[in-house]
Amino acid sequence: MKTLLFTTLFSLGILTALPDPKTLILIIASDDKPVYHAFVNVWKQYMHSDKDHFDAYFLRGDPTLRSPLHIEGDTIWARCEEGLPPYSSSILTKTVLALDAFKDKLNSYDFVLRTNLSSFYIFPRLLTFLKTLPRKKCYSGARIINEIKVLSGSGFILSTDLVREILKKKESFLGVASDFDDMILGRFILSKKVRWIPHERTDFLQKETIKETLKSIPEHVFQIRTKHPESERLKYDVLVHNALLNIFYKD
Repeated sequence: MKTLLFTTLFSLGILTALPDPKTLILIIASDDKPVYHAFVNVWKQYMHSDKDHFDAYFLRGDPTLRSPLHIEGDTIWARCEEGLPPYSSSILTKTVLALDAFKDKLNSYDFVLRTNLSSFYIFPRLLTFLKTLPRKKCYSGARIINEIKVLSGSGFILSTDLVREILKKKESFLGVASDFDDMILGRFILSKKVRWIPHERTDFLQKETIKETLKSIPEHVFQIRTKHPESERLKYDVLVHNALLNIFYKD
């Protein structure tokens, strides 16, 4: 019945299709590991490949900045130290300052995707997924584990109305190091009575399964993350990212 009603309204010109969503992509970055340099090189080869739908920036920290934030090309510099384990305020601070830098431009976007260097995105598939999402009260991402009721910081999607809710409390997030950034932001977002929308992610974790996993990425999966053991990341994480680049972005 609903399908018939919408079809009739469209045919009469009363309803029109929404334009394709525009998304701001913020990529947490740093220079403290050689593998991160390699990830940046891969990202740079496709991050600007669809400017009609995606604007992408790296997020970096520099405690010597004179101002809280500086944008240079496709890099957003925030005045903060880069992070140290186990908890760090830098990722949360970089994220919130970057969101604040775009507060006057949020009307140009439908969503913000906050991700990290070790994630690889297939933009055409991502766009297809974004078209299915509500453009208000949207919080989407890969689940961490079943017991944790927030979504992974490796890549979560927010509609811009929720970004504005974060910015209303901006000062309460800056410099906070009481937990991981995705936990802090996730709990805040869910406090707004938002229903999360999980999506699948393919992970590469063991070198022995690289070939098999490359051949079996489901057609609907748009986010792929690599995290081999630390001593193997420079070799095998980068091998996977370059393979994905060749599969999905090279003619």
